[in-house]
Amino acid sequence: MGVRITPEILYRIDRAEQLVRARGFPSVRVRHFGATATIEIPRQDIDRLAMDPELPDLLAALEGLGWQQVSINQNGLRSGTMNALIGITPALQRSMERLKAHITPPAG
Repeated sequence: MGVRITPEILYRIDRAEQLVRARGFPSVRVRHFGATATIEIPRQDIDRLAMDPELPDLLAALEGLGWQQVSINQNGLRSGTMNALIGITPALQRSMERLKAHITPPAG
């Protein structure tokens, strides 16, 4: 997708996913698209998130991580969609997950 992946971006995505999980959505992906991010949760949970009275606070917290705009993907969570678009194989995905487990948050 033309976005350079850095430890800082991985940390931001991880922190954003933690915040969404804390709202009661254990299956979540936050997708980074430069200045914007999208929240992907299972389709059956989208209405529950959209009606959550604390959604504005959640979106503000995610924007506070450095995104100018955060939205909810109305198509729902579909694991592997980004991989298919850019040609990441399952073996490469496993290697990336192992690498991510060894990344420490940026200082400051």
